[in-house]
Amino acid sequence: MNTMPKLKINHKKLENNISIEDAYFQDCYQNTPKFFWNQPGEVKIAAIDLFLSSEFKSLEEFKSLSTYYQKILKDIKSDLNIPMVFIASAFNIDIKQKNSTWSNVPRGKIFIPKYLYMDKEGVKNLFTINEKINEPQIQSIDKSKPNQNLILENETSKQDFYSMIDKSKTLIKDTELEKVVISRKKTYQFKFNTQSQLDFIAQCENKFPKCATFLYDFKDGDVFFGVTPETLFKTKGNQFYSEAIAGTFDSKTEEASPKELKEHLFVVNDIKEKISNFSYNENTELKPATINLGKMTHLKTAIKCNLKEGTNPFDMIYNLHPTPAVAGYPKNIAIHNIDTLEKHDRGWYSGPIGWIDSNYNSNFKVAIRSGIAKEEKIHIYAGCGITKESDAESEYSESEMKFNSILSVLNHE
Repeated sequence: MNTMPKLKINHKKLENNISIEDAYFQDCYQNTPKFFWNQPGEVKIAAIDLFLSSEFKSLEEFKSLSTYYQKILKDIKSDLNIPMVFIASAFNIDIKQKNSTWSNVPRGKIFIPKYLYMDKEGVKNLFTINEKINEPQIQSIDKSKPNQNLILENETSKQDFYSMIDKSKTLIKDTELEKVVISRKKTYQFKFNTQSQLDFIAQCENKFPKCATFLYDFKDGDVFFGVTPETLFKTKGNQFYSEAIAGTFDSKTEEASPKELKEHLFVVNDIKEKISNFSYNENTELKPATINLGKMTHLKTAIKCNLKEGTNPFDMIYNLHPTPAVAGYPKNIAIHNIDTLEKHDRGWYSGPIGWIDSNYNSNFKVAIRSGIAKEEKIHIYAGCGITKESDAESEYSESEMKFNSILSVLNHE
């Protein structure tokens, strides 16, 4: 990439009756790659078509690309502050795909859209990048509930998951590994068409208003989708915010077990250690709070700090990812063993996903409670943190609760 494009941002305020969802699903945008993001109460985004995009399959490639995209941001001559660079990747960008589920999806993607529809705190705007404002006549999309059932095709069985847990506990006993996160996969027959996607967005906002809902349409029919409670990090100016979310228990239970508290502490300490390299005035909640997501509850600890001068979000993504919440501890040992223990490819499940705006503010999530729609099927994933105290039946039940986050939405439960 030797040429450096000059970006001109055009802007138009939209009428209040314009729906960002309707804009996203307009016929004129059906054959273009696009990304939808909804953080209720904060911002709703439809990033459509690609002004500039790049793929990466290693950390080295990402670092090179991030330098290029940073130069583009620095050259922007505009007072408008909007999400500009969108980034998402696989949980582990350095390994090759194991099967065909993710065959049409790059290990990592970074892009600047041509069109950006945004609803921020009730104010709606259309932004274009080097495109004239030529707003299409936004037609209302049919939002009636889809009438179809999920049909289970295959899954990581209880027997196979128990075997993975036994192997994990043996590794913890015999090596320096203290925690490893292993995931299950389920495949259902289901048409994740426009009607189903619209319904998914609406149901997620209603059932899980504290979570971020996302869709990433790859244009060829594959759609990555999810509703995640987990913030990897957010930045605004020199202010940094992250959350340790780990330790899951049934909402009927009054409090977390010692095992869940220990698992949670791994994540808190890991994030604090990582941010110490680029921050000061670190402020961590002394006691974890809880976040209730229907049938299950997570432990959550907020971590705040100020960023040292010269620190930017591009550098933080793979400094923080993956945390022990989705990998384990120590990280490198856990990642190596996950690749051996899991027979499926996680793809973008549990990877980082988010955006950086034109002023270097950012918002990145961990893509848990997610899956991919492909060829009239959906493949969804759920993981559990295994420690020496883990009980196989409890871990299996926890994975079922996590699957239920997406299944309950699709089944209108």
